[in-house]
Amino acid sequence: MKRDLQSYKGWLWMTGYFVVLILASNHSQGYSLLDRFLDDLGIGSWTKEVEIGGRLHTTSLISLPLLLLCLYQTVRGLKERVPQILFILLIVTGIWTVVYPKITEGIF
Repeated sequence: MKRDLQSYKGWLWMTGYFVVLILASNHSQGYSLLDRFLDDLGIGSWTKEVEIGGRLHTTSLISLPLLLLCLYQTVRGLKERVPQILFILLIVTGIWTVVYPKITEGIF
C-alpha cells in the first residue's frame, strides 16, 4: 500500500515537473508563458541591476528550483517502479527544449 502511494505521488510530481517545464520553456519568440505572466503581474521577467553579473532572470529564479524539486521528488517516488526515471526525464527534457520552439512557431 505504501509503495502504491509513493508511486502515485511520484506521478503527481512528474506532472508538476512537466507543467513547470511547459510554462518556463521559451517558445519561438524568446518568451515563455511564465515570462508573460510575470510581466502581466508587473514583476517583470528581469530583476534590477545587481552588483555581480548584471541582471538576473526572474523566470529562472522561480522555475529552476521548482524543476529541481519536482525532479527530485519524481525520482524518489518512481525509482522502484521505473529505475531509469532520472535518465528518461533528462532525455525528455532535452528533447522538449529543442522541439517546443518548433511546435509554437506559428501559435504565439
